[in-house]
Amino acid sequence: MGIFALVSACYEDAGIDILPGGESFLELDRAGQATPVVNNTFLRRNDGTTYPVNVQVNIMGRPRTTATTVNFTFDAASTAIPGLHYNQITPGTSITIPAGQSTANIEFEVLADNIEAGEIWRMILAVSSPDIPSSQYVQATWNFQVSCPSDLTGTYSFVATSITSGPGGGTCGGTTSGTGTLTEGTTNGIYTGSDFSFGQFACAYGDTPPGGTLRLNDVCDRLFFTGIDKYGDSYTINVVSVTASVLTIDWINTYGDGARVALTRTDAKTWPLTLRD
Repeated sequence: MGIFALVSACYEDAGIDILPGGESFLELDRAGQATPVVNNTFLRRNDGTTYPVNVQVNIMGRPRTTATTVNFTFDAASTAIPGLHYNQITPGTSITIPAGQSTANIEFEVLADNIEAGEIWRMILAVSSPDIPSSQYVQATWNFQVSCPSDLTGTYSFVATSITSGPGGGTCGGTTSGTGTLTEGTTNGIYTGSDFSFGQFACAYGDTPPGGTLRLNDVCDRLFFTGIDKYGDSYTINVVSVTASVLTIDWINTYGDGARVALTRTDAKTWPLTLRD
């Protein structure tokens, strides 16, 4: 089976008009996929690390005996800002695919340190050529977002004050203390705590720790406490202050239980100092 037969088998059903005689046409590599969107997640290290993103351009069909000029443009719907979220390494607005070759890359680098947790920045790229016709697959989208290293698994001691309880509960003399653990799950940065009532359930109600799906999510040094306990009650937990060793939070559930809690690391690890609620 020759080159033309392979191209015809891959693309005729997708709606591309193959040129007579197996002539050449232009394609943006990712654009020919069922979903022409590339979702990239980069590890943000806050040390200047950048990441390469290479956008491949293809000549499909008959190999060309002359060089091919390929122009590239950014769609107006792009949100990623050059120089802030990425640098364009390939200069100008065009590349050349040498004679006899079928691919070339438009090269970028992503500036992960400039992307905040939860942000998604979009780069939409389109290609064209004055030398050969284009297929319908000439535009695609690259999304850039970040994750961060997280290592909070371990132990802490706690002291809870300003304790409140819902109907039928006591105030524990205004304070509780004890120890707890954080255990990372299968997803980086998501931790389960051993007791998110910090002794309040045991003291005020004679009950076991709340359990359920309460968890701490560390996203690039931003801590989010979320979840539902075994009674279906949701929790709101806000950061009050943080040092390397002590994290102070306020927690309350919809039943009226709550406290201010100081959590002190009892292992060699530290709380993230840039943490925000």
